[in-house]
Amino acid sequence: SGGDKGIVQLWDRKTQQLIGSPLQGYGGSVHSVSISADSRFIVSGEFDGFVRLWDRKTQQLIGSPLQGYGGSVHSVSISTDSRFIVSGGFDGTVRIWDRKTQQCLAIQYALENGSYFCTDGNHQATQWNPDDWDKLYATGKDEKGETVILSPSEFADYELGHRR
Repeated sequence: SGGDKGIVQLWDRKTQQLIGSPLQGYGGSVHSVSISADSRFIVSGEFDGFVRLWDRKTQQLIGSPLQGYGGSVHSVSISTDSRFIVSGGFDGTVRIWDRKTQQCLAIQYALENGSYFCTDGNHQATQWNPDDWDKLYATGKDEKGETVILSPSEFADYELGHRR
């Protein structure tokens, strides 16, 4: 569970007792906590805009806090294989992090017109509107390193009304 004092507390489901000492993140309120499927890692999302990764067994922070949010982090999760951390923030972004390197791999932005924009930070981006997939655009680099922009109609296997 998370708390107002920047702490994460672990509980025994059967006895409903605290396990060990609280994990101290030194930030503001903890809004979200997630435990990996193998129970090795704990991830917390906090008011201070940081995502923190913990070793469940040692109850120690792993690396530095993951940062990049312009406001608080409201939701965190860790993939079932523990390779990725996903976080959602007050600033309207969803970020995907590599757990081992603690690098941000992608950022998804929700735009005011109901569409979404995602970038991997490596000059590749995708924009789409879930209500109108004809307005999907992807950018990237071709074999010469030139920036290209593609729309669905430019893909060979794309047919209007039948997308693969």
